[in-house]
Amino acid sequence: AAVVRRVASTFSALVCVTAVIGGAASTLRYAAVWRMDPAADYVRTLHRSISAAGAADAPTVLEQEVGPELLWGAPDLSTVLTAFYGADSPPVGRSTDTPTVITGAGQLVPATLESRRRGVMPVVEEPSAGRRRYELDGPLLLWDWVARVTVKAAAPTAVTAALAGDGQPVTFTAPTGTSTTYVLLRGQGDAIDITGAPGITIQTTAIDVGLLRPAAGARIGRTPPG
Repeated sequence: AAVVRRVASTFSALVCVTAVIGGAASTLRYAAVWRMDPAADYVRTLHRSISAAGAADAPTVLEQEVGPELLWGAPDLSTVLTAFYGADSPPVGRSTDTPTVITGAGQLVPATLESRRRGVMPVVEEPSAGRRRYELDGPLLLWDWVARVTVKAAAPTAVTAALAGDGQPVTFTAPTGTSTTYVLLRGQGDAIDITGAPGITIQTTAIDVGLLRPAAGARIGRTPPG
């Protein structure tokens, strides 16, 4: 799993200031800090990509890591997106209904799921708690996985997904009817728990777990284990 690391240096202070002053610290200002680094071009491209899409309407981007080669000038800085770009970035979260990825060049592009595991019939049911456990067709090693969860809900409701036994739960909102949500699940395991809100009937119709990649087909980022 990605871990946010900090260093006691002036670079760390600059990143903290960027986070604190919000909108006043734009991506372009952050790029200025990296003017002698390849990350400068990355951040400028990201800024243009988001501006073209319309920052207010930009889809939620799942948290992810930038390429380590972008941080050659300060390798101990955090490589996750929330620490890397400024307040004019798209919202970053752990669930989205519009999968996108940021390429190694800083381009925000549509994404598809490269499936590694699939959920099968629930092996544990707790109707009173609204929880069902779906066994996967193979184990997942410790990584930042993306689950594509398709549910059918009788009414708008909160749904929680988590890797069973060793994973951070993520809650998202499912509208009435059938919907698909992409969820970032950090952890490992061989099953996924899906929990609905009390009193709301939900049916999970499909679960696939894997990695997001640009819709054009080229992979980015690190290579997962297994």
